[in-house]
Amino acid sequence: MVLSEFGEVWLPDAFRSMVGAVSEFEAVEALEAPSRVLRRLKAGMGVVLYGPYPYVDGVYRYCQRFGKQLVDPDAFPEIGNRFERMAARTAARKQGLHRLFVVAEGEELVRVGDTPQITGWTQWLEEPFRGQRILIPVRRLQRILTDMRRMKEGLRIDALSDTITVLPHVYIPSDQSVINMFTNKRAEIAGKRVLDMGTGTGVLALLAARLGASEVTASDNNPNAVENARLNVRRLGMEDGVRVCGPSDLFSGLQGAVFDVILFNAPWVLGKATTLYDRAIYDEGYALIRRFFASVGDHLAVKGRILLQYSNISELKGEGSISHLKEVISEAGLEIGDVARVRRKSRVLGGWETVFLFEIERRKWVK
Repeated sequence: MVLSEFGEVWLPDAFRSMVGAVSEFEAVEALEAPSRVLRRLKAGMGVVLYGPYPYVDGVYRYCQRFGKQLVDPDAFPEIGNRFERMAARTAARKQGLHRLFVVAEGEELVRVGDTPQITGWTQWLEEPFRGQRILIPVRRLQRILTDMRRMKEGLRIDALSDTITVLPHVYIPSDQSVINMFTNKRAEIAGKRVLDMGTGTGVLALLAARLGASEVTASDNNPNAVENARLNVRRLGMEDGVRVCGPSDLFSGLQGAVFDVILFNAPWVLGKATTLYDRAIYDEGYALIRRFFASVGDHLAVKGRILLQYSNISELKGEGSISHLKEVISEAGLEIGDVARVRRKSRVLGGWETVFLFEIERRKWVK
């Protein structure tokens, strides 16, 4: 498309899916009243901001603060399930916020002054856009800048009493309450051979080592995550206690290995992963969790246990995730023992979800 203030610009497919349908695009100076920008977004327009970055940031923060106005409170009456309806409204509100753009060319923002230190920000994009002027949602840019700051300063993890580094395209373990659920499992982990499946930053592998595991193996199918976990193991001086392997798909890189405890913070949102980051969040048609339980028996000690973290978010949307999960566990000859739970605000639903930590063992009659 061509905008008079910028010339030819392009909206990459990776961002197009974030914004949904856009009625038209308009370039707007960031000095304009934020309320007017919000009205344009509510009308389905794409707003391309230019001017001093502090004003761009201010407009975005205003729209974020009053984001509920972007979606009619009675929207989606055709959706019967109230949780699914709530999720649809939350998704529509996020799409509205994503329709607020700036233009980037290489590492630079076009016609945006007083920018913060953004050198290197394009490495957080899934694909390079060299030589092209692209529209990037301000919301996405803000997330990238936050992630860059975390990578530089480190992310504090209370359960470790330390900070970790988070690299591009790796899931960010920002919810301390979810991590803390594992701290009560010292008795189950101490002295045991532990596998952290889908390790991401390596936070649970590091925690298992701190809880006294005799040996810890960490694995992931995301090459960035494998690099990230190795970096954090070195950073915390725990190379003698944690071995990072991969990238590999589930147990494919662990032939013959047997563990007393297998940790798995599984992807629990039904849907298709379109990016490396999404792999930690989405499981299309329960395919991953089914493959995990189809293979886990070959790598679980006779008296071993699985500590599986999962959410009821898809069940709240009417898709039956927890009940389906229990069926998959039973089909694998396993049973659920102790269950811990944490209730938290859901970024997907906009309401509340419950995160479970299931302790799973072989059924007593299964050798």
